Amino acid sequence: MIGMGPSSRASFPSDSSPVAPPTVDVPSLMDPYPASLPPLHILSVTTHRNGYFTSLVYSSTLLGADLRVFGWGQKWHGFGSKMMAMVAFSRSRDPGEIVMIVDGFDTVLLQPKEAIARKFLEFGNRIVVTGEATMHRWGFFKHLFRLYHDCIFRASGDNKWPKPLPYASPNLRLTLVNAGAFIGFAGDIVRLFQNIDCDTNDQKFLGDLYRADPYKDVVIDHNCAIFALYRRDLKFLSFEEAEKHARHVVPYFEEGSPSKKYPPAPAVMRTALRGAVLDARTNEAPCVLHIHCRRNADWLMKLLGLPCGEDVTDFRSYVWYAFFSLKGTIGADRQVARVWGTVLFTTIVTCISIFGLGVVLLGWCARQAASHNLPAWLSENGVQPILNFLLQLYMLSKWSHVFTPLAKGDWAASQDDPFGQQPWPLPHITANDGGEVIPKAQGGDASVLVNSGLLLGHLVLAAVAELGVFILRVVSWVVEVAIRLRWVFLGGAIVGITILTGMTLIVVGLNVDGENDDGSGQATKDSNSLKKKVRDGSPRTHQRHFVRERQMHQTARVDQHL
Repeated sequence: MIGMGPSSRASFPSDSSPVAPPTVDVPSLMDPYPASLPPLHILSVTTHRNGYFTSLVYSSTLLGADLRVFGWGQKWHGFGSKMMAMVAFSRSRDPGEIVMIVDGFDTVLLQPKEAIARKFLEFGNRIVVTGEATMHRWGFFKHLFRLYHDCIFRASGDNKWPKPLPYASPNLRLTLVNAGAFIGFAGDIVRLFQNIDCDTNDQKFLGDLYRADPYKDVVIDHNCAIFALYRRDLKFLSFEEAEKHARHVVPYFEEGSPSKKYPPAPAVMRTALRGAVLDARTNEAPCVLHIHCRRNADWLMKLLGLPCGEDVTDFRSYVWYAFFSLKGTIGADRQVARVWGTVLFTTIVTCISIFGLGVVLLGWCARQAASHNLPAWLSENGVQPILNFLLQLYMLSKWSHVFTPLAKGDWAASQDDPFGQQPWPLPHITANDGGEVIPKAQGGDASVLVNSGLLLGHLVLAAVAELGVFILRVVSWVVEVAIRLRWVFLGGAIVGITILTGMTLIVVGLNVDGENDDGSGQATKDSNSLKKKVRDGSPRTHQRHFVRERQMHQTARVDQHL
């Protein structure tokens, strides 16, 4: 989630038009939006051009999406500015019209408005938000990520994250809310988004609504039918291949199904882009891609034929993102700041303590090696031979150009005097040799060549040796201090790990994926009802059971009957 926005509530009166950013003068190649569908409006609150905003403008133009931008050129005040703009715009529209808002710096459109609207209508009268998962190959970091996440977005500790609905793919467990993009009817947005100000955290607000009464007013897009977070395992396919592999599963709810029936949503639609993007785990073709956490997706933009991101990997962009993210999450709630600060401080103390214990272990190993005279043995049999070998190579490289072939007379003289009774003449030294000639001493036979490069090599080796000695002294001092503080490090590590483990069990629980989470009564009810209907053997339930089996094995197309 990234921040962009207006300056105040007064910036978005209901009777005003959004500020138009620079657009792309390219005619839309898409068919007109069907009149049988409710109007769809796509909004974005963006203060300036950065990240993938240009890609968003290009994609919206190519797909005929008519992107409306608020807050252009204004100052950013908080994440609540997005929801304020959405509410103000929704008040000026018919309650049955559809309104979608996307982040401007890290979002691109992949499918046209028709696909977005048709898939959204299958969710009933619910606000659909982007789903997020706690994916990490190491369970420790997976639990730690959930701890930090829940300390911000579930600081009160009540109403755990619900389990995914039965129709959701088992390969992609999206249990968390991400406010990078969400969609809903204008009437529902005005009804639910009350008492919003600039300091309101949109992601926390949506998460609280979702957990308070799961799947009633807010639902996660479990299969990435509309929204998908950027991952490296996304598949880019040509439209021909995408039409063969794309699958779309209709969301199923025990209660609150759509009152009006619409034609089934297509799995994928051909667009003016160069191809389609499929989720590798569900084979859904998402309509909106959210590239969260300042990730670099330039490779995908090139394949789609869209501009690459601007300053995506710039250090200042990361600092900007971190500052406004922390300000908009921790700074907006004292309880969140207190809990999150406790976890952060405990994590820092634990990491320093574990690092200190590692230094203590290193010092103990060094002392054991010194007691067995290991450094002297390594210096004599390892370091010194290597240095001598390098010095010989350096001397050969510097002196090889001095020796010249012997003339014919010199060779004959050497044969007459094989034992070197006659002195060999030294070659003539020029300025290009890089050496200095010491004049012949009184009574001497020849001049002596002193190579300045050789002297420089000795000086460099001596400087490196002195630097190594200094580094060893610093390391020795650090090791000695760590050994003296070994009990402090041990106590800090034990206390820190205990606190983090306890907070993880209290806030997150043993199962980070939410298998045993509470607050999922509707999901449990739906699951039990679905199993009962499958046992009853009605045609409608057989179809739902078939959809479930097809999704798990992904071996056949879905026969959808709405």
